[in-house]
Amino acid sequence: MAVDAGEMFTMDSGEAFTLAQITDVNMDDVAEVRGFNAPAGHYHFRGKDAQFAKRKVDNKDTLVIVVECEIKECKELHDPTVQNKEATMAGLVGKVHRETFFIKTADDLGRLKAFFVDTGFKPGPMKLADYMRSWIGTEFFAPISVKADKNDKDRFFHNINFGKVTPFNAAGAIAA
Repeated sequence: MAVDAGEMFTMDSGEAFTLAQITDVNMDDVAEVRGFNAPAGHYHFRGKDAQFAKRKVDNKDTLVIVVECEIKECKELHDPTVQNKEATMAGLVGKVHRETFFIKTADDLGRLKAFFVDTGFKPGPMKLADYMRSWIGTEFFAPISVKADKNDKDRFFHNINFGKVTPFNAAGAIAA
């Protein structure tokens, strides 16, 4: 699909630009931004965002909900390849881990709700969009596990272990 040089695009920040404008950007002035995958470990998270998006699955657009979890603290690392664990753990604070919920059935919404409830979020009845917005700021503990793709052993998935999510309480301990 061709893009017209005058077509307008909008960044998440709200700033608008055309293809003609962005082709003139001096790449020496652009900072490198690398992708992030949290290493296997146990984390204290804070809900940062939850947004609707779409992903291609089997060449079809599929609704997804992307949940952003800011790392408040890395409690422990389980990755044996990490050399300096203390420095690595400190460097993870403030980074954002993302979980994607593919919404294809009502059960998929139930999995999203179970995750939110397990984090300690219990708001009462409300619509999905309000539910997602209200979850932001919820703090919880959860481990991240790393598993190889069953079809491609060189590809790895870094995911929250949903069976081990626990709420955070005001004293900073795992809630009972």
